[in-house]
Amino acid sequence: MSEPNFELRIVFRANVLASADKARAFVDVLRSRGGDLAPTRFNGPNEPEAPLELDAVVSALERARKPPDIWLANELGVRSVLGAYGKGRDPGSYLFVDIPQSLVRGRGDQIIELADALCRASAPLFGRSHLEADVKLAKDPNWTSASAPQQFHQAYWLTILGAGLVKKIGAERVASTPAYRVEMYKNGSALVVTTRDPADALSPAAREAQARATAHLRDGVDAEQLRATLLERTAKLATTPAPSPVRVIAEPSEWRPAAEVLASDVDDPEAEADRYSDDAEDFIAGFHGDIEGLTRETADSFRHIDEYLLMRDYWHDDPPSQAIDLLVPAIGAYVGTVMVNKLDGRWVPRKNPDETAVIVGDRAWQPFLRVRRMFESYDAMLAHPLALFYETAARGYSDG
Repeated sequence: MSEPNFELRIVFRANVLASADKARAFVDVLRSRGGDLAPTRFNGPNEPEAPLELDAVVSALERARKPPDIWLANELGVRSVLGAYGKGRDPGSYLFVDIPQSLVRGRGDQIIELADALCRASAPLFGRSHLEADVKLAKDPNWTSASAPQQFHQAYWLTILGAGLVKKIGAERVASTPAYRVEMYKNGSALVVTTRDPADALSPAAREAQARATAHLRDGVDAEQLRATLLERTAKLATTPAPSPVRVIAEPSEWRPAAEVLASDVDDPEAEADRYSDDAEDFIAGFHGDIEGLTRETADSFRHIDEYLLMRDYWHDDPPSQAIDLLVPAIGAYVGTVMVNKLDGRWVPRKNPDETAVIVGDRAWQPFLRVRRMFESYDAMLAHPLALFYETAARGYSDG
């Protein structure tokens, strides 16, 4: 199992990939201010990994039909992705930097200076730097999607507040946060660092600092109660091993013979198929930094989705998390779109999503039905892995 990550995640108001000049300037900040955490290699869309040269990044952007995701890495195992999200004339962008946990000790000031430089380079909406596993336990709504409504959830080791959040909380209040470091920017955003060394972000002293900063910035928070909750999370991370996905050997049942597929009953099947494609792109944009390999659209992409879902406790609350209502159509659209793109599939939209099919060869596969069944319970998630669903469809396509 791979080493846990200490993540730096920033969502920006503007799309830094909107033009070659903007992209060049932003990647240059990342490269020049990251120290030994800075990227040295990159992947453009459908291109092999190459040394990171600004001209090569610009060329990759200019060849792309739309702003692509840029993958970045270095020899220490630091991985990053820079991409755009949202629709319209002026979408935003995001930068996700995953740092192996063993690298962060003693590099606190280095990570802070990098985050500071990036916030000055482009106005952020929100962001953080913290241990990824602890952020998952925090159930922060902005962890699951870059396009989620921006709100202040809690203070992490490093927290970035966009201008809208600073205005809502109050600039003077933000500036007076009890913390190791607070930076207020001309673009209206702010950066708050609770303690100096990120390697100690789960220690009792760091938890106390996080609770104190959260109570200062968010009304209705009892600092002592939150501190106790944070220490419970520290204990859980220290004693609970990361779960491993379980593969169930069973043939998927979410299909029917292509000759028996129900005809489309929507007014405009082509427009509905386009909507599925858009929903799939939104899923990639929102989860690209958390789920490896979504844009590669391979069997491994689905294995990574399975692993991600098994690590999330969507059934902890009663009723289950509202995120399920958003994820079922999003993931279903992604599964079907990959089958269309990679297996020469054809959408047959239906008003009832469970009946919507993708015809591959002589079978009509039902991706939304498969995903809905996955989310019925944790056991159902184990019993209906997406990887097996896709691999079975791909095997039939190959045999045909």
